[in-house]
Amino acid sequence: MSKKVETQGLEELGAAEADVKAETGAAALGTPAARAAAQAPQKESLLIPLDPNGASGSVFLCVNGRNLLVKRGEPVRVPPEFAEAYRNAQRQQLAAVKAQRAAMSKE
Repeated sequence: MSKKVETQGLEELGAAEADVKAETGAAALGTPAARAAAQAPQKESLLIPLDPNGASGSVFLCVNGRNLLVKRGEPVRVPPEFAEAYRNAQRQQLAAVKAQRAAMSKE
């Protein structure tokens, strides 16, 4: 294979890579600031209502060994896994109350 053919092949490969980067936006991720923004964890708004019994001013959340204390009655920005854990706990508590009521009504 001659050098001219190799050079032409490399140029075509470079053009193809540039097309892929343009389509996927990969070229924009080349800067350190863009990579940091892409890797930064997204946050979700979470509002934990005040406790009607006034038992606690905050709620402790733990996900995979990471802990977070969330104040009640104020919207806060938390990582999505903590918001999901809180919502799952609320669903589970509701299911437990429904099962308890169903069991009590059968007696």
